[in-house]
Amino acid sequence: MIQRYLLIIAAAMAAILSACSDDSLFVVEGRLADGVDRQISLSFFDGNGYKVMKTTSIDGSFRLEAVAPAYSLVSIADQDNNLLASAIVRNGDEISLKLDPAEPINSRASGNKPTEAFDAFIHDNAESIIKGDAASINAAVVEYIIGHRDSPESGPRRTAGVSGGRNEGGGAAHFRRQGPPAPTTPMG
Repeated sequence: MIQRYLLIIAAAMAAILSACSDDSLFVVEGRLADGVDRQISLSFFDGNGYKVMKTTSIDGSFRLEAVAPAYSLVSIADQDNNLLASAIVRNGDEISLKLDPAEPINSRASGNKPTEAFDAFIHDNAESIIKGDAASINAAVVEYIIGHRDSPESGPRRTAGVSGGRNEGGGAAHFRRQGPPAPTTPMG
């Protein structure tokens, strides 16, 4: 009888502990569609500076943990700095990625509302992103920001890619990186 109660208490404690997330960091877990081992980098601003973390996927799976006290745009790239996905994270978030290195526009991100909104935006505007149509991308960014001024994902859209490639400004430079490789010089 006592063993039964101890088992129930142990099960309840395990459930409580697994339900608690660690608010001192965020987690990004991902799976590459091709299952290939490759270096993955996670780049973001943590409030004190720009951070780059790297790991190697094993059988296409990877996990990275980092600290970002406030919402931050995170870029996930391969060893050649090809953007595979983006997410908007802060401490306590657990982001799940399904990455398609052959067609990054098909990658999916989930785990919190801002990331899911950002992911939906990318897929809703995939045609413009694939074509590299800066005017259409920037128009979509402006329309989204006007409609969602207070959303955490609007800030990164406003500034994403401003330092990118051909001085497009707005979000076009960042989103273009997620489409097929452009016939221009690489952006860094």
